[in-house]
Amino acid sequence: MTRTTEELPGFEERLLSELRQVVEERQRGRPGTTAPRLAPRPPSIPPRRRLLVPAAAALVVLLAAGVVGIVVPGSSHASTYSMETLPSGRIHVVLAPDFDEAERLRDELENAGVTVQPVTITAAPALVGAIEILPLGQHGWSVTASKPEGLEVGDGEFWIDPQRYDGSVELLVYVAPRPGEPWQQAPSVFHPDEPLGGLPCSLDGPLTTEALEAAARQVGIEKFTWLAQAGDPTGNEVRLDESAERPEGEVTAAMLRAPGELEVFVRPTDVVERFGHVGPPSMNRNLHGTEEPACTPELAARW
Repeated sequence: MTRTTEELPGFEERLLSELRQVVEERQRGRPGTTAPRLAPRPPSIPPRRRLLVPAAAALVVLLAAGVVGIVVPGSSHASTYSMETLPSGRIHVVLAPDFDEAERLRDELENAGVTVQPVTITAAPALVGAIEILPLGQHGWSVTASKPEGLEVGDGEFWIDPQRYDGSVELLVYVAPRPGEPWQQAPSVFHPDEPLGGLPCSLDGPLTTEALEAAARQVGIEKFTWLAQAGDPTGNEVRLDESAERPEGEVTAAMLRAPGELEVFVRPTDVVERFGHVGPPSMNRNLHGTEEPACTPELAARW
């Protein structure tokens, strides 16, 4: 599959976009999303396959945490969200961790006179409950999260004042997966709160796939999916060769897809020889606008 977009400035932008594009492919099947419709990924992935990933593509989505089995006022059946109009006139929406009624909520908000499109994606526990606001239809990782007047978000809930809100936005909602369903989004596995937190801080140079695998096995990670760059990693499109076998090279990013299952992005040795080394992999939460955690002696000492 091939898609092209405008090139993003800087290697890290392209790398994060690659990661999110692969995640986006796995989003198919969740109800009530507005992500671009592409052919679904087959449930059984061959030991080695090739993907074409646009370096400037992107993804990401948000959800809410907090309440399960909420009943919508005026409705007789259980729902994964509640919506009410407060005495002030503001609309208050509370989302459950397993929120899966994006289209229904969108229609209800539209009937109330506001345009908001919720978009859901399954996420690791650390991200469930996060809510981000993006301009409608703009999924690019370089897009800056916004905060329109009259719209406020919290942990698993948001408020809209129809008298002040005058816009069209997407709410990116990170939700808990169904049993056995993989995470479509997770923080970098190197984030300080994740299993390999701070590993890049202990290195003087690039993180090799060999060193990553050894460290991951130390903390109980036994299943790996390797996505190796092929061709020119600085171009508008980056081809990824997917394999269960570890390639030699340098790690550009990694995140868990489920407990004990790691997805790793790699610049293979031959590509390094042609295009140079990569910098340390990101340690951030993989959300719009999140800052990169700083390396500290304590983080480095873990390894």
